[in-house]
Amino acid sequence: MTNIELYIDKKLCDIQSPEKLGVRLNRVLINPAELSTKDAQYSYSITIPATPTNDAIFGYANVEEVKNKFNHNYKALLYVNSILIFDGRFKLSEIDAEGSYKGNLVVPAKKTIKEIFGEKKMTEIEGSWDLSFTNPDNENEPLTITEMLNKYNTEPGTPDCIFPLVLYGLLPKVSKDGENSFSGKAIWDKYVRLGIEDFPPSINCLNTIKKIFENSKDEKGEEYHIGGSAFEDARLKNLYMSYQNPTNYQQEWNWGYLGRMKLKGTWTNIKNDNKDIEASHLETEFYVTQGDCEHVAVNLFNARNSDITVLEDTGSNISQSEHEKGANRIIKNTHIVIPTSGLYKVKFGARMKVGTSAESKYKAKYYTINDTRFSYSNSHDANNEFNSSRYELKLIRDRGNGDFDMTNSVIDGIYYKNNHNQEMDKSGGTDRKYNFPLFATSPKYFPQANPQAILFVDPCQNPNIISGFRWGKGDEEVSQHPLDKNDFYCNILSAKNGLSWDKTVDTVTYSAVNSLPYWRYGILQEDEEPTEPTEEGEDGEESEVDEATREYGYEMSDKFITKFDSPENYIGKKNNLDGDGLVHTVIWLEKGEHIALSDVTDIGVWREGSRHKYKGAYIKHEVEFEIEIEPYKLNKEWLTVNSDGTGTTKMSWNEESDFNMDKINLIKFLPSGQKIDDWLENFCKAFNLDLMQPKENEFELNVKQIRPTASAASVIDLDGKASINQRTNQSLGLPSEFQLGFKVNQEEEGYFRSKELNGEIAEDGGGSFITGNIDGQVVTQASNFSYNWFKKIYKGEENAANPMLLELPVITNKQIWELNEPKDYGEMMKKLYTDYAQRFWYKAEKPYNVGIVWSNTDKHIELLLPHLSNSLNKQDTLTLDYYNNPSSILTIYFSIIATDDSNYTYIECYLTPDEYEQMDGSKLVKLNGDLYYVAAVEGYDPMGRNKTKLKLIRKV
Repeated sequence: MTNIELYIDKKLCDIQSPEKLGVRLNRVLINPAELSTKDAQYSYSITIPATPTNDAIFGYANVEEVKNKFNHNYKALLYVNSILIFDGRFKLSEIDAEGSYKGNLVVPAKKTIKEIFGEKKMTEIEGSWDLSFTNPDNENEPLTITEMLNKYNTEPGTPDCIFPLVLYGLLPKVSKDGENSFSGKAIWDKYVRLGIEDFPPSINCLNTIKKIFENSKDEKGEEYHIGGSAFEDARLKNLYMSYQNPTNYQQEWNWGYLGRMKLKGTWTNIKNDNKDIEASHLETEFYVTQGDCEHVAVNLFNARNSDITVLEDTGSNISQSEHEKGANRIIKNTHIVIPTSGLYKVKFGARMKVGTSAESKYKAKYYTINDTRFSYSNSHDANNEFNSSRYELKLIRDRGNGDFDMTNSVIDGIYYKNNHNQEMDKSGGTDRKYNFPLFATSPKYFPQANPQAILFVDPCQNPNIISGFRWGKGDEEVSQHPLDKNDFYCNILSAKNGLSWDKTVDTVTYSAVNSLPYWRYGILQEDEEPTEPTEEGEDGEESEVDEATREYGYEMSDKFITKFDSPENYIGKKNNLDGDGLVHTVIWLEKGEHIALSDVTDIGVWREGSRHKYKGAYIKHEVEFEIEIEPYKLNKEWLTVNSDGTGTTKMSWNEESDFNMDKINLIKFLPSGQKIDDWLENFCKAFNLDLMQPKENEFELNVKQIRPTASAASVIDLDGKASINQRTNQSLGLPSEFQLGFKVNQEEEGYFRSKELNGEIAEDGGGSFITGNIDGQVVTQASNFSYNWFKKIYKGEENAANPMLLELPVITNKQIWELNEPKDYGEMMKKLYTDYAQRFWYKAEKPYNVGIVWSNTDKHIELLLPHLSNSLNKQDTLTLDYYNNPSSILTIYFSIIATDDSNYTYIECYLTPDEYEQMDGSKLVKLNGDLYYVAAVEGYDPMGRNKTKLKLIRKV
């Protein structure tokens, strides 16, 4: 006797008899004309009688007054002799005159990924996916850059990501001569300068899918879960994908640690000590410039006489090189690159010493380059000390344009235009309270003359300054601080926050420094006769007032006052030859900006004798400096300084940095331009995977076409149930050809070179299978992922006998490689192609050991890079292409269409519940001694009264 149990919403239904229930089931498993398999189950119409139990289950839908009778989705389970043969839904379609419930058992359409994730992009996955860079030996110390990469590049199994070197552009290099001479494009030599952004993570594909679901929740706040056969497939588990994001996308590394920089150095324009001045001693990389008078300017980071030591560079943001420029002239370059946009703490300390000769025999010694005379400060008793000459040392930025504009670098520590919209027009008198000078026009603003006061540099004067120092005063009155009564003549310099007073200047700086208020010169209100405050007219001048009730003088204003509890800023001088200073600034810097240190002095005077005095001397002086740069805050809004440069609320130097110190969030390295559902769909398409939802909040990612094996346990023997003589045949209706492939950009270097090497036949990873059907169409399918190409790179010096061979993925346009000669290297190096289509690869067991890449840290560790491949050479092999070979994606994951007969075989027989349950596509059927795949099951009768029609495909 056959026992049938039907459960609706987990409640056992009453059925009059199994015969009257009339269950007939159908199952569709394979359609060879499509590039996929399926498991669609449904029944013919069944009838469930009206009983008190059934009426309650269906919410008394057979009562006329009940609304929305058919707007319910009923969960259905069907057991035959205790064997579950159906797990799906009951779709109610009719209530007959007797109140019985008619409908169909169906497996509903899967909930689409689009419904779950909507328009969300990959980088908008909820939560985080943290990758730790904590030092296991010291939890308070992050790993160095090499330790970070090596940790995951050598981790056994399938780490969440690896950090390969992929050619998204040319290898970053410095020139050999400081101009435009580079080594070969395929050479990795001493001129290569790699940074952490050259190693974006290559993330594991299946771990990405797990994280997508694990980090997502439904509208009730409940988590999604995913499993399935794909996660047990070694070929898929070991699969990694390339990084893809716009070329200007900001990679979110642990910049709180990797952005730290500290260096110290010395420089002098005449490298000797109280000796003859000779050509070999002289700084040659100077510029004579014109400001309020003539100046001499040098970029100390591109100079002959600099000696700079990197004390800390955790992220390899500082690179140093040397090149020969002319006979016996070695120019030393220090490149500081800002790794990410944000507010940075900048600590700058310096000392300036003006050089004199103690011995009279050297006082007259000089050497001339381009009409500029190098000499001591006291040459023939000339005075070039702080009381008659200005010496500035300034940190400057290039704002990303690669030019520090040294040819226009002048003295910036001035008190009138262009730092303020005011002229030096003293009227000759002094005020009665402070004895400060009176001026013809007002208002005017001046910094205080003390060691903590800041002289703000307006963008109109210098848009590139960060901070600095000015020691000394000029002979011209316009260069002198009008309120300096104590011969202090020193100023800390800082970029002015906000906009320029000159509205034609559109440069904006975001910065803060602890600052004392400025003095204001203008009309004072007399205490005896208070009147309405006067308004300032256009161009900063005060409007006309009643002179009988007004007096001109000085008062402390609110201008530029900023409260910032940084360590103390100061500037001072021991005497007129020796000064020092320290300044702490927070400033917004953009990713990719370069930082330099400029020395600017007034052109000095020299004497031929006691009477003859001439301009044109470059006075010996030397500097010492120390610079610290540290990422601090992510948002400009943290600054509480208005656009006029005045602070509104107090800021703190000692808050925690917003930037990560010892971890990264891998979600932020996923493709920011791809929607989650699109990425999942394309991944499934590439490997013919099935993403389904068997239960609420439960998903499965399954390999669709698991090739059934011919073992006894995996074969259903029908030889005793059906006769081959009673079979019928029908054409499979196959297309003539299946073409599968990748998204291919024919402008890519890899595609172009493969075509060049293979006689115009490009290697694109695409393949096809000819079915033999002469009448069918051609079916094509390509995912949005690309085929992966490699390029040979040789590590070693140019023309080395035995360089190390590296085969690195190349994801670039062919344009940057077209010239074999490296003469266009500097220009082509600016081009990146991180926005090109993603592709897949595997990592080999043994990594490349490329030696010590970064030496700016205390730890000199050899870097281990993943050796990437298009093949998995383990127990389960796979080549990442669709070629028609035994280990390709085509054969492994699209195997059904590639190995079957050209026709269906139809037979009829009686099936047991157990046999029906096993016909899920995982087992073969044995008939007449041959093995067959099951394509469909039609009209299965659990009662065994009717034969089931089987649609089979003979296994060839």
